[in-house]
Amino acid sequence: MDDGCYSPQNHERGSVRICTDNFAKEEVCLIGDFILEKWGIPFLVRKDYRGYYRLSLYQGAYVEKFLELIRPYVEPIKCMNRKLSREYDEAFGDLD
Repeated sequence: MDDGCYSPQNHERGSVRICTDNFAKEEVCLIGDFILEKWGIPFLVRKDYRGYYRLSLYQGAYVEKFLELIRPYVEPIKCMNRKLSREYDEAFGDLD
């Protein structure tokens, strides 16, 4: 459940990163293509400083759409609520 992050301080409406570190680039591309086809959310495949491929999302309207998509699954888990809270992140930063 916790292989990603929402960073509200990045870009106008925040950014989302899905950590797909143990997947090959081709597999990460397949996941991104699936999300685009199924929900119309255009994640980008980015290589991090360690050489892992991750899915990144920077476009504000799509960030909000993705957060609303996952919210029903995250909110019931109280310790995860901070993951969707702009106010929490602005006050305490990313604790991961």
